[in-house]
Amino acid sequence: MNSLTNLREAFLVFVMLTIMALFNTGQLLEARQIAVRYTNWELTQLLQLDKKQLERIHNIHVLYERKLSNVMQNTQQSMEEKSLALLRERNNYIMEVLNDDQQKILYTYCTDMIFSEMVE
Repeated sequence: MNSLTNLREAFLVFVMLTIMALFNTGQLLEARQIAVRYTNWELTQLLQLDKKQLERIHNIHVLYERKLSNVMQNTQQSMEEKSLALLRERNNYIMEVLNDDQQKILYTYCTDMIFSEMVE
């Protein structure tokens, strides 16, 4: 009877730890999504994107999400390699939407972000 009680208590501890881990993961994902939304807003303001550019970038992103979803369903190739290839493709399409000045601003912004991450 005592071993059954210990097993039951151990299971409850396991369930509670699992719930806490899932909660923490959810918080991290939410924080990351907020950071991405803020970065997107900041870049939109910084690059002074017009409505046509915003629409084209949105369409590129929707296409990327669809392709990424297909990659997740077809796990024949390395998912990481394929998703990185899709990300590069998406980024190249977005760069085609931007004019030369916007590309320079974006390059400087990304360089500054990378440098600030390295310093921290």
